[in-house]
Amino acid sequence: MDWDDYVAARRARLLEHAAALGATETAAASTVDEVLARRRRAIERAEDPDPATYAAVEAALRPQRSWRSLRRDRPRPWLLCCALAVLLVALLLALPDAVRVPSTFALDATDGAALLDDAGLDTEVEPVASCEPHGLALGSDPAPGAEVDAGTTVRLRVAARDADDCAGGEARRLRRDAWRFLSFLRGGTPPRLAETVVVVTAGGFPAVLPAAAVRDPARWAFLQDAADAASGPARGLRVSVVVPPEETCGRSLPEGATPREVLRLQLLDTRSSCPTTIDLYRSGPRTEIDAVVVYPPRP
Repeated sequence: MDWDDYVAARRARLLEHAAALGATETAAASTVDEVLARRRRAIERAEDPDPATYAAVEAALRPQRSWRSLRRDRPRPWLLCCALAVLLVALLLALPDAVRVPSTFALDATDGAALLDDAGLDTEVEPVASCEPHGLALGSDPAPGAEVDAGTTVRLRVAARDADDCAGGEARRLRRDAWRFLSFLRGGTPPRLAETVVVVTAGGFPAVLPAAAVRDPARWAFLQDAADAASGPARGLRVSVVVPPEETCGRSLPEGATPREVLRLQLLDTRSSCPTTIDLYRSGPRTEIDAVVVYPPRP
């Protein structure tokens, strides 16, 4: 095909095509003329040079990317590492926190539920027939010490009504008094206390708490072993009225202790063959506690 004839016949249409691709009038003219000049020999040899010529104009007008921009757009390893690190942190933050189920031993239903709530757990109260005082927390599922996700629902078993074979009268009253003292060790309402209370840990020296301090649970910090046993995985509470023997679990009766009846609390614990024992000495018409002797547990 004669090149001059082709230019005369096709240049105007090529300019329209370049304009349709978004080129300005000046850019369209310079691009079309450059393509026609560069492809002169190919046009002269081709039977139908239109497809290749139009494609050449389109290619010339297509935005070209420099080798610098190509290099700049390549993924950068350190950016990828940063993105993965951010994603990992986000995933970890999305995971629920792990918490340990606290013990509700010696607490009532209200305080037990509040303790679980403070730990980030939901509570479902389950009434259970029991001989224990009404409303006393009897245990939980999952058990104390179990590690669970925050927000886990813990079933709190609570004494709701008497079982059929409960002891009556005096035995029930003594058990109620024992639980009240244990609850006091965990921050509950004080039991009936004398104006001064002598407290002895077997093997230690007596401490005398004056009336101004005797009802402050913080002043009973030296009973931490007993408090720990009360809040640990205890398996039950044995309550009896006895005259303390000369020796309890290999520990001698504290010097000066008078031979009188005490309300003896034994915190049964599978970790110890000789459990924590607390003797409450009581006197007066309202049986106020005037002395407490603690025998720590032994393996």
